[in-house]
Amino acid sequence: EEFVMVFVNTTVEQAARRLERVLGSVRHRAFDFGGDSIMVTFSAGVADCREIEAASLTLDRLFELADRRLYDAKQAGRDRIHS
Repeated sequence: EEFVMVFVNTTVEQAARRLERVLGSVRHRAFDFGGDSIMVTFSAGVADCREIEAASLTLDRLFELADRRLYDAKQAGRDRIHS
């Protein structure tokens, strides 16, 4: 599944550190689901509106950048943060 987290007044580096804590809390941890034990991976792409030229800044452009970084993280082996 994919979802969005928005951090206000936060740099890319600060957001990545927060997400690393989330990653650390689920990495190598089994979750019970329907009587089965499953492992979860967590990958994230981090983007900052300041990375996009102000004249072309839209939510769609921001989501595209974060999404591209998410897929970079997945292609690099999952369970990682790309910013």
